[in-house]
Amino acid sequence: MEFFVVVYDFLKVKIGKRSIPNLFFSFLMMYVLSQYYENITELRFKGILGNMINVLGILLGFTASIFAVIFTSKNKKLDEIKNTVIYKKVTLYDSLMLGYAFLIFLFGLELVIAFFLLIMLDKDTTYFEVIFYINSFLFVFSIFQLLGSFLELYFVITKQND
Repeated sequence: MEFFVVVYDFLKVKIGKRSIPNLFFSFLMMYVLSQYYENITELRFKGILGNMINVLGILLGFTASIFAVIFTSKNKKLDEIKNTVIYKKVTLYDSLMLGYAFLIFLFGLELVIAFFLLIMLDKDTTYFEVIFYINSFLFVFSIFQLLGSFLELYFVITKQND
């Protein structure tokens, strides 16, 4: 249940100028996807879910390795941001780590949902499409968040303001 702490901290600290537009565009893309794939076949769903699981696994491993590198790095610029407070007692370093920790949680959640969707596909449930579109929304949102976290890390390392 520790992941609830990460989600709560993310919502408290990181929701704002970058996350709100990401939520909007993710919802918009999910809506377009739902209109485009209105009569999609079961075989096509299996292919999409298989690709999604592969991509999520790669992104989860990549994000976890970035998290580990930042956590164990002895970089002068990373040491400087550990003392830069941006929100109450939250430092820029904490914010950076929180973004990657949240992404690791989100990618893991999406993988679990995708595995259950593969099982549900054979059961022919009415909830399948709704859960599929929610997972697609989370997938697009997490990609946008990952890109934003990369930019945040870039600005920290190059010492530029965003």
